[in-house]
Amino acid sequence: MRIVIVDWIQFIERAGSLIGLLMVASGAVFMLSGWRLARMAMIAIYALIGIGAGVALAPESLGPTTTAIAAGTIVAGLGYSLKDYAAPVLAGIIGTLGIWAILGSSTIPAPTIFIVLFMVFVALTATALSNRIATAVYLTSFVGGTFIASGIVSMIMASQAMAPHFRSMTKFWVFYPFMLIVPTVCGILLQLGDAKARGK
Repeated sequence: MRIVIVDWIQFIERAGSLIGLLMVASGAVFMLSGWRLARMAMIAIYALIGIGAGVALAPESLGPTTTAIAAGTIVAGLGYSLKDYAAPVLAGIIGTLGIWAILGSSTIPAPTIFIVLFMVFVALTATALSNRIATAVYLTSFVGGTFIASGIVSMIMASQAMAPHFRSMTKFWVFYPFMLIVPTVCGILLQLGDAKARGK
């Protein structure tokens, strides 16, 4: 997971202003209208997960591009086939991976960890199933926030005047999490307000 995050940061720092602008625009769509486009948004998120996994796990014989396209297509197909269950299952997987990241380095026996992870997955998926709109709001806001933060970084790094000042700020470990949390929270509040106004 850490390798994927580092690779993503290196990519957005080199992407340039045009890619950055496209990411901000895509992030705004996720952040503002994610719950209304939940089915399409989930397929897109699954595709992005597949692409990321394909790049990270690409064998040398195939290369990252081929593997990313194949993995993105397969995982997007999985998201499409899950239909209304795509968001709850994804929420369960993300929560389980978070717990795994915490317990993986502990001294707890492996069988106990697997049991805990299974229980967490079932509990989170069941909770997400009970409120699918809120689940779609949280997931799409997170993805939208990620794209907006990434796009802003790309545009700043493309500026010779602003890039040195930006690099000095990234020395603080809270900088990237703060850049991600702010648009994500804004997206959650805006989408929940929109859904409530529409009686959902």
